[in-house]
Order: sequence, then structure tokens, then C-alpha cells
Amino acid sequence: MRKLAIVISWILLLITPQAASAEYGVIPESAMDPSVVKIDEEKYLGTRLSGDYILIDESGKEFQLRDITGRPVILLLSYFSCNGLCPTANQGLKDALSALNRLKIGEDFRVLTLSFDKKDDAQSIRMFSEMAGLKGWSGKGWKVAILKDGEDIERLTRDVGFKFFWSSRDKMFLHPNVFIFLSPEGRVVRYLYGTPPKTRDLELALTEAAEGKAAGSGIIDFVSMACYSFNFKEGRYTVNIPIFIGLGSLLLGISSIVVPIVVLRRRRKEAGS
Repeated sequence: MRKLAIVISWILLLITPQAASAEYGVIPESAMDPSVVKIDEEKYLGTRLSGDYILIDESGKEFQLRDITGRPVILLLSYFSCNGLCPTANQGLKDALSALNRLKIGEDFRVLTLSFDKKDDAQSIRMFSEMAGLKGWSGKGWKVAILKDGEDIERLTRDVGFKFFWSSRDKMFLHPNVFIFLSPEGRVVRYLYGTPPKTRDLELALTEAAEGKAAGSGIIDFVSMACYSFNFKEGRYTVNIPIFIGLGSLLLGISSIVVPIVVLRRRRKEAGS
């Protein structure tokens, strides 16, 4: 029973906003609604992020957001002192991307793990990268970085609808676990939830983000996107049942016309012989 109580406590902790310090925003102690950190996707889908954000990687090198766009980008907002969900989400994404067949990181898309904690620096980037198993991935198209100007954190997270709160009691941030997909132009095109993400969902979201440009065969992309549709309620791609019903009806209709014709011709041929 004690173990069950601990598990329940952690679940409530992850979905329940707690009191936050003034530095990161304050919400009432009595607020128990998990929708506080829920992203209003309809409001933010299509939003274009500015390319002038200045970021710093683990080596201390500065670069701009526009330097990694031009291809689809998976944006993962984390904080680098986290030793639980954030490194787990990054590790899960790495494992799922390793199973991709048609798309290659660095060539067809890039990944950006960006801190939303003003206290993070180059040293914490290195520590987090090691904890999440991302060492060596920077050369493959995966950047782990911080924003040079701490004030930009509020602007960028606001633009994508990402809400987070600092719990003084628990010494941790409360935030959604979400993978944000950006188009080559830097527009938000999809949110995926859950860890680890499914490789199929990643491939479909990247195909969608690239508008069919980065996934190789356009025919394959068309079939993939036709067979699957995004389920907003579940936060993942599901089989597009109406498409299969329509195709089944179409095939049935064609067969009802073709089969009798073939049978009639065969009978006539047999009768003539």
C-alpha cells in the first residue's frame, strides 16, 4: 500500500500545478486543474517562430534559430537540472529516432533540445547531455542549447503555448511533456505527447512538417498521410478508418461491374469454340 501511495503521489505531482516562485510565475495553491499546463493547439498551430533567437551550445558557441531551420525541426523544451522526466524524454526520442528508416537526422530534419530555465548554462548542457545519453549526437544534427537572453524564454515559450511553473516545495518544474514539430520555415505544425514517442508517429509528423519534401518518395508520403490521421484527443496518429472504408466500397463497386463482364466474355468464348 505504501508503494501504491508513492506512485499516486508522483502522478498527482506531474499533473497538478503547485505553488511557484515569483521568478517563474505563481499559481494558487488550491488550483488542481491539469489544464493549467495544457497547450491550446488550435491557437498555436501555424505560429511562426522568429529566427533571430540567439542560442548557445555546450561549447559556448552562439548560433541563431534560423541556422537550424530550413529543414523540419523537432523542438523539445527541457530544463537541465531535471533528473527525471526531461532526460527520459530526450532518451526516448533518441531511441525512437534511431529506429527511423526513411528519414535521417541531420539530413532530413534536425532536433533542438532547448532549456526554459534561466539558470542553465554551458556546463549544465554538458551534464544534461551526458545524463540523457546525447553525447556525440550534436554532430548528427541534434543541438542541446540555452537561450542567450533569459528574457527570450518567455517570448519563445509563449509563442508555442508551452506553460511551466516552478514548485518551491518540490524543487522542480511542472510542465507538459511534448515534442513540437516545426516546418522548414519555423512554423509550428504538430504537437506529440508521451514518452517514448512512437517511431511511426515521428515519421508521420516529420513528413507532415516537411510538406512531403524531406521524406524521399512523394508517393510513399502521400500513402502514409492518407492511411493515418492525427487524433487530437489521444495526441497521436491513428489509422484513418474512413479512408479504408471508402477504398473498400470503391473496390467492391468496381468488382461488381468488372467480374460479370469477365464471366460473360468467358462464357461467350467457350460457346463460340
